[in-house]
Amino acid sequence: MTLIDKYLEVSGANPEWREEFNRLALDLSKLPKDEKEVAIAIKDSLISRGFSYNQGNFTAQDVLKSRSGNCLGLPLLIGSLMDENGFSPNYQLTTRPFDVTSSLEEKFYDCLVDEMDYDNPQLAMENEEFASYMFAPLEHLVIEVNGGELVETTSEEHFFSGCESKTPLNQDEALSFVYKDRAVTAFFEYEDVEEAKSLANQGLALNPDNRQIYGLLATIAMEEFDDEAYENARENFQRIGGDDSLFHINQYFFTSNKEDLETSLKKYPFNADALVVRASQLVDSDFMEAKFLYAIASQCYANSMVLDIADFYSVNYDSLSKLFGQDKVKTILDNFEDDKFGDFNYHLARFSVMENRKDLAEAEEAVHTPLQSLRLYSIIKKTKHFNTPELKEFDGKYGDSKLYQEFKQSLNI
Repeated sequence: MTLIDKYLEVSGANPEWREEFNRLALDLSKLPKDEKEVAIAIKDSLISRGFSYNQGNFTAQDVLKSRSGNCLGLPLLIGSLMDENGFSPNYQLTTRPFDVTSSLEEKFYDCLVDEMDYDNPQLAMENEEFASYMFAPLEHLVIEVNGGELVETTSEEHFFSGCESKTPLNQDEALSFVYKDRAVTAFFEYEDVEEAKSLANQGLALNPDNRQIYGLLATIAMEEFDDEAYENARENFQRIGGDDSLFHINQYFFTSNKEDLETSLKKYPFNADALVVRASQLVDSDFMEAKFLYAIASQCYANSMVLDIADFYSVNYDSLSKLFGQDKVKTILDNFEDDKFGDFNYHLARFSVMENRKDLAEAEEAVHTPLQSLRLYSIIKKTKHFNTPELKEFDGKYGDSKLYQEFKQSLNI
């Protein structure tokens, strides 16, 4: 099976997209003999025909339909066109490339820190319309040619300028990341837990060392209070290991080891999620520093292509209310009412700060995991809406789970 056929298969694409790819392949003029020059020629040809970078597109059908793709979709399309012309490229999985975006991101962050008023830090209140940074340690696929040379495929630059870490991948291993990203979409956007697990396991069949798939499976297991699945995913994640900021921030979430948080921030000082964790640790001990860090993190979220400022407020509403005042947080949450309608975290946050019965009903409607149910109980336990018999039923179902008991304790239930 050719690379494009496998790419279409892992994307869940209809067969007719093969015809669209064939038309694209036929448009290529005579290619050079050197593998690196072939990759560059194909990339330049795609750019000339209107292909561009788009963070959201990674499946074959979306890349072909929109003529755009991200750092997974474009390398796989270019590799497929190389494969169709008699070349057989491999890939490198890189974490946080040191590219132009990274350099500009660092300058923007430094300006934020320098210009933010420490005594009166200001929160970002909405996403920037043309956000151009990441502020998150992302994995990035790069084509490997001539036995080791790397070719950048998501910008007009051809030279790959380095990264925090890189791992060689064959074609099947690279394709496993399509399953991984589809699983992420299924779980977080479509709230389809079983589909997410199925896609994740299909990805592991192609690449048993796909670290981030195990991270996702650990998250799903935690949401379901599945101790065995959680331990299996955690052990495999740690078996694969790593020494990049993405590994260390995820390792911190597993272990709460502050050394992992510090290592992640040392490698990537402007990782927004790591900044939030550090700020949360200081809320009760260093009010001003916590307030400053949350404000900086909010600006990072607002200027990120991959993060959502509404999620920042939905998850951190409690600490933000303590630091900036509940009225401020209420006002900001109101700004996202249309965009986040139906989102569990958003409605839970609104009910917590506003005690609006409508938001409680929407949060109840949006629940799709046992952990979300438990979090809902933790918010309503002191209100007339609290249902003790229902909680006892939950205890009977999940009481033997170590994860369940740990979350009950942390949520003060």
